[in-house]
Amino acid sequence: YTFYPDPLDAVVRAKMDALRPLIQGACERSPTPCHWLDLRDVFAGHYDEYLQTDDLNPSDAGSQASAAAIWQVMQQQCIAQ
Repeated sequence: YTFYPDPLDAVVRAKMDALRPLIQGACERSPTPCHWLDLRDVFAGHYDEYLQTDDLNPSDAGSQASAAAIWQVMQQQCIAQ
């Protein structure tokens, strides 16, 4: 499961901060394999480059960075290879 990076809007971020541990916990308790990927580390230091001007959705560069991080988890966990 890939979870969003931090939104720059404080109100939206507070909602995401409340949701993140609930989703992560559900992934960890899942009876089927669930691999957690939090995109905050991927986006750290790159928010200006990785977010569109709406400060919420990923830019092309952010989408590529997200895809690379997802592919890395897939390779590490031998998913769809």
